[in-house]
Amino acid sequence: MTLDAMNDTHELESDGNKGHNLKLYSVATIRAATNSFSAKNKLGQGGFGPVYKVVLKKKHPRNGLRKPC
Repeated sequence: MTLDAMNDTHELESDGNKGHNLKLYSVATIRAATNSFSAKNKLGQGGFGPVYKVVLKKKHPRNGLRKPC
């Protein structure tokens, strides 16, 4: 096993956050939150590309229904 493979394994085991308290989102979640990267949700252009407004939905703890955060 190479050093890179060992680092990759550790990253997968730690949810890929490398010790940071960051929330990771799937592409499907981001696509849904930006309405498929709709032009209506585009806020502008940053150094790494377009910047979009997102609307995340949170599960209600009692009934499991989702509502905007």
